Amino acid sequence: MKRQVITVLSIAAISFLIGTMFSVMASDGGSPWDRVWTTISELESKVENLEARVEDLESQRFPAPDYDSGWVYSDGSKITLNHNLGTTEVFVYLIGKGDDPEYLINQDAYGLYLKWLSLTPNEISLYGQYYNPYVRVMIWKISEPPA
Repeated sequence: MKRQVITVLSIAAISFLIGTMFSVMASDGGSPWDRVWTTISELESKVENLEARVEDLESQRFPAPDYDSGWVYSDGSKITLNHNLGTTEVFVYLIGKGDDPEYLINQDAYGLYLKWLSLTPNEISLYGQYYNPYVRVMIWKISEPPA
């Protein structure tokens, strides 16, 4: 008998709580469930927006250079390459490579033996290294920032 009373009281309490939840009105006169669904909908919209932004960011890659010399042999003397970009507003990236597997693609002694010396709107002059007889020059034009 005591068990049945506890069961009936439990069912009554649960029913009361559920009924109270459904009968409580929001300040705008709607159900609290309306606010829950509105919040869920807003969250879904925000997630979709974030997913689109992530997709945009993932699709952005470092662009190909405006000029790429490919691997050019250097005996350590001055080399002049024609990039024909028509500007000196550029970013220059210079790397070396040797025949010896110990000296793979690198920037070893960059600025000491592997360096570019002069830049004009259409040419770049550089020195290679004796132990890095191949050099590669990649150049990107730098555009003016938006005003």
